[in-house]
Amino acid sequence: AGTDISLNDNVTIVTGNFTDSATIDAVKAIVDSAGGNAVLSSEPTDSGTQIVVGTDDANGVASDVAEALTGKSAEGLAAEGYVLASGSYKDQPSIVLNGIDTRGTFYASQTLRQLVSDDSVPGVKVRDWPLMEIRGSIEGFYGVPWSHQARLDQLAFYGKHKMNTYIYTPKDDVLLRNEWRTLYGDDEVSQLKELVDGANEHHVDFTYALSPGLDLCYSSDDDFNATTTKFNQIRDLGVHSFYIALDDIPLEFHCDSDSEKWEETDDYRW
Repeated sequence: AGTDISLNDNVTIVTGNFTDSATIDAVKAIVDSAGGNAVLSSEPTDSGTQIVVGTDDANGVASDVAEALTGKSAEGLAAEGYVLASGSYKDQPSIVLNGIDTRGTFYASQTLRQLVSDDSVPGVKVRDWPLMEIRGSIEGFYGVPWSHQARLDQLAFYGKHKMNTYIYTPKDDVLLRNEWRTLYGDDEVSQLKELVDGANEHHVDFTYALSPGLDLCYSSDDDFNATTTKFNQIRDLGVHSFYIALDDIPLEFHCDSDSEKWEETDDYRW
């Protein structure tokens, strides 16, 4: 859709009130790798190439440019969708990354990264949105868990490839399964915090999944409180997504109070 847009000179990144550092840093890195000089500005420029970044609410210029270049802004797209277009806007070489939300704008920056060839971006018109709400992986296998660095590398990979979910539940983490009532120590909390921060940096939802089923007493207030206390320790690190995994566990109760409260049956459904 038109001529290439060069990035190997002065390039103004127009942000308005859009402040997502992951997106802005990604665009700056794209310009730098193309040999250009990236300059941030809250307002449009009248010289050189400009890359206009943001949602409709945070940067109205982004929606204006998207509509001018493609006929539509990101308005009405599904969550995490975006418009990416390049061309001439008011006689100025322009690229727009207009997300329906912050994460959509971040994904637009990842598509821009994929489109750069040498020092320029081809003329394009893109409207993109996910068909699957949850995209990512579960670290929930038996055996040696991933290393801390491997997890951080995975989170960066997810962001680059528009995956939004990482579920932490390695079977051989004893504090998730065999000793699930035990709280994490300072060193473990520090590593988990680094993972959570890394997930947030790459727009990945960090989900913490506890596996208490080996010896959980379902009717026990103490076990209920132990579960919420464990979750709250992780919640304090900035995690907002949790689940309880009850797979690969015995099919009988572990305490008399459960047997007294609920009738056992052989009619299990998996």
